[in-house]
Amino acid sequence: MATRRPPALSETDKAYIKEAYERGDSHRDIAAHLNKAKSTVGQWMTRNGMRYDSTDQKAAIEKNVLTAQERISALRLDVIGIAEHDAAEIRKVQRGEQKWKTVLRAMAGAEEVRELDFIPPNDKRSNASSLASHAGTIARLAPKEDGNQTAEVDSVMDKLINGLAQAFNPTSDGQPE
Repeated sequence: MATRRPPALSETDKAYIKEAYERGDSHRDIAAHLNKAKSTVGQWMTRNGMRYDSTDQKAAIEKNVLTAQERISALRLDVIGIAEHDAAEIRKVQRGEQKWKTVLRAMAGAEEVRELDFIPPNDKRSNASSLASHAGTIARLAPKEDGNQTAEVDSVMDKLINGLAQAFNPTSDGQPE
């Protein structure tokens, strides 16, 4: 006699699906919360008469878009925070208020942390490159939209990136532009 496989959804899972459906959560959100396949959740919901009409689907799509925009804005703010911190560190080193910590690598592969009175060119390049990479990744995640928070965050981020570029590229007398 063949053994019967256990049900895909437990009773607590089914109760959660009912509650989440009444709240208006999407199949994707419910499946992610339960750590189940979306098809498993969707099939059970369909069998039990839980269907979304087009207005529900539109509302779920708008909700997902808004949460994505919120996450992207939060990422942008994180990059701005990193840029502000880096700019403050650079100013302190250039004014002589603190030393720059860097890792010196020897030919044999040994690494040593040193504090220097200046910012080495390799550190300048790597800091600028990593910041540009973070900003570029976030820019690819969502296009700029005029009139909303993301456009404001973009303008602040552009100003910070330009300020860092000036701090990393001092003029001939050694002072930032």
